[in-house]
Amino acid sequence: MIENQALAMALALAGGYGAALAVKRLKLPSVTGYILIGLLFSPSLLNLITVEMSQQFDLVKTLGLGVIAFIVGAELEIERIRNIRAAIILSSAGLSIVTFGAVFIAMYFLAGLPLPIALVLGATATATAPAPVITVIKEVRATGTLARTLLGIVAMADAFAIFLFGIISAVVATMLADINTVSGAAFVETGQELLGSVIIGVISGLILVYLAKSAGDRKHILVVTLSVILFNSGLSQMFHLSPLLVNLVTGFTLANLARRPATVFASLEGIELPLFIVFFTLAGASLRLDVLVANWQVALIYILARTIGIVTGVTAGASFAGVDPKLRPFLGRSLLSKAGVTIGLILLVQIRFPEIAPMVTAVELAAISVFEVVGPVITRNSLFAAGEATE
Repeated sequence: MIENQALAMALALAGGYGAALAVKRLKLPSVTGYILIGLLFSPSLLNLITVEMSQQFDLVKTLGLGVIAFIVGAELEIERIRNIRAAIILSSAGLSIVTFGAVFIAMYFLAGLPLPIALVLGATATATAPAPVITVIKEVRATGTLARTLLGIVAMADAFAIFLFGIISAVVATMLADINTVSGAAFVETGQELLGSVIIGVISGLILVYLAKSAGDRKHILVVTLSVILFNSGLSQMFHLSPLLVNLVTGFTLANLARRPATVFASLEGIELPLFIVFFTLAGASLRLDVLVANWQVALIYILARTIGIVTGVTAGASFAGVDPKLRPFLGRSLLSKAGVTIGLILLVQIRFPEIAPMVTAVELAAISVFEVVGPVITRNSLFAAGEATE
């Protein structure tokens, strides 16, 4: 094991970069290489990056997730998505509703889990992973309708997931407290969390619009942008808001109100690659093969139900929205990746519902182990099959 932070960081950066070069020869996305090398370094295999060492890089993970959410929010520029707005909204709604129903039914009736656990797993199943999707799209330089729609859906779907989780949390809190009526206070708390996240995101976006206008060159804009992203994440943790939603709204606000938003996003290009390499390598190092093995039956049911739910829900929503029939088959299967938002929801479960957290955590970590490896590969193949990849 490595106990020195500098060496661990060097291992993650060099190992991730080397793994990306290797998997490219196999026509696999770089993010798969990052995750696989992280899994190799993890306690499940070589134990080079321990759990304790991985926790020491929480700031890197926070920054990485914040930057990813910020970029995804920027992809919701109204002028760019005007023609696919209905597709994004209806596909995201279909994903959330059908996936929740499919996973809840599978967990409660097939796996035989208690009702509160089945409800929570249904809600957490709706969370996608913007990071792998946006990384793959950038890597293959996809700029067509499918790519824009995917970016819009992952942003909207995760906003839906956070909202749905808040509602289910209120119901489950009442169940576990053995109260006959659902507590209104729980719903008020959820509403405050969502509304607070949006308000802070809008305010931060407006501040960034002003600061970026007077910051000067890209280096200064980069400093300002990273400061705002970290400020959002820190403030969210302090006031129990959603750092993903806050940064997503900030990116959305900037993209739609700034005169030259492209300058701000271009300033991030210099740090994106090393930041994403370390972020995904550490994500791979946190995967638990022992958890997957110990809970493989329930995890398998969950994985199948979530896959069916996402593909069916997104396809149905896309059909209602009149999406090109040639693109519909690629949408749902390109959104299977699962990581950052889910991990955040798991942490909330551990804090709010410690009595059911072990099972929820075990199933979700097992599912993440599968979807994080398989998801990016499917997304990449879909972009090539749709003719939008240019690499």
